[in-house]
Amino acid sequence: MPFSSSKLLRKSLFKGLFGGHRGWRIALALLVIGRLLMKAVKKGPGVVVHREKIPEGGALEIRHSKAAEEKLSENE
Repeated sequence: MPFSSSKLLRKSLFKGLFGGHRGWRIALALLVIGRLLMKAVKKGPGVVVHREKIPEGGALEIRHSKAAEEKLSENE
């Protein structure tokens, strides 16, 4: 059977927080911290939405795009 961190996370949530078992609470904390670190240290470039060369003396204006945000949430 393959390893499933989400199943382990679910089990540690129920047995640790709801069941009160100290060992499962520690496992839950380690899993949550590990997932946060994996997201923070994720390698590779981000998604390039638009690229354009700016001439010297030119200005740059950045706007928030909901379409780009939706596309990013679909990829995760």
